[in-house]
Amino acid sequence: MSTARCVPRVAVLRTAGPPQADDRPAPVLSGAGAGERSGPAAGVPAPAPALVSRLDAHTPLHVVANAGSGSQGLQEVERLRAHPLCSSHVLRLHPLQPGADVEGVVRQAAWCARADGGVLLALGGDGTANAVAQRAVAEGLAFGLLPRGTFNFFARDQGLSQDPEQAMAALLQALREGAVRRLPVAEVNGRVFLVNASVGLYPRLLAERERVTRRWGRHRLVALAAAVATLMRPGRLRHHRLRLHLADGRQTRQEVAVSTFFVGASGLQFSQLGLPGAEALDRGHLGVVTLAAQSRWETVRLLGRALLRQLDADPAVQTRVCEAVELDEVGSSRRPIVVAFDGERQLMTLPLRFGLAARPLYLIAAPVVPGDPPRPDTAAPSA
Repeated sequence: MSTARCVPRVAVLRTAGPPQADDRPAPVLSGAGAGERSGPAAGVPAPAPALVSRLDAHTPLHVVANAGSGSQGLQEVERLRAHPLCSSHVLRLHPLQPGADVEGVVRQAAWCARADGGVLLALGGDGTANAVAQRAVAEGLAFGLLPRGTFNFFARDQGLSQDPEQAMAALLQALREGAVRRLPVAEVNGRVFLVNASVGLYPRLLAERERVTRRWGRHRLVALAAAVATLMRPGRLRHHRLRLHLADGRQTRQEVAVSTFFVGASGLQFSQLGLPGAEALDRGHLGVVTLAAQSRWETVRLLGRALLRQLDADPAVQTRVCEAVELDEVGSSRRPIVVAFDGERQLMTLPLRFGLAARPLYLIAAPVVPGDPPRPDTAAPSA
């Protein structure tokens, strides 16, 4: 197994030579048509980029692995390399060490994948999946996911196994069959997100969660404790006065005072929070949630309702379903604002425009057969 170094394809040795490109079977595409988002739903044939259409049992694997995801770490890469179905693949590791330039590592992995006709695999949680999927969408590369994070909402939304051995076997088998799901994805100002994006209090909670989990480990109870500690810390809870324009069939415009503005793309997460609209999210819409400005203790109460899947019963929570939304801050000086997406944070310039990305994500996974059991919806604290 090599790490983050690309060599010309002609110099790579394999256990067996790949078939010629013209002899490779067409990919088995499933997913939404252009301009729609989809969960693991009915299949619709669609054209795919050249690199996506050449998947087989010899396609090079470029694995971007988060050394800190879950409790497994990089040992999972060794297990992947040792898997019997992986013996005909060249596997290159691109590790994300603590403090690493994530975008630089992923960009290098994508460059290598384009150079040797490979695919991008993410081994980690929702944050790692986001970083790799962003580049896969931009480059027209096939994307595979081995979920190893705290919540793994995107993987669970897609019905991917949370068991390491089963997930590896399913991904490698899908590669052999050239099976790909075409998944249009959400974005904010051109930045892809798979699960959610938000401004306000939620990014603060994520920052504290990251600080605490670095010390105590990435576990759901640790994440919950970090959220409570942040809410109870002395200091002012900032509120935002926002101007919204929603493409919801009526082109709604309004001003709202909120502590958090949240846009969801995961039907599973909405279900676990007790919010309406999960089915609409699975069909390709976005869920917009606003949390009204309120006191510290009221916010703690709100967290309790989220754990009990009762957020919709709280009068401070308003939920809407739309195709796109634009956000600006009333009286804004156009200074950058912190936006959280899929567990990571980034400064962005207002206004923020949320919608569907122009290009889809090609997920390496077997198509879902009608009548298959629904995705798992196990009770868990929500990210």
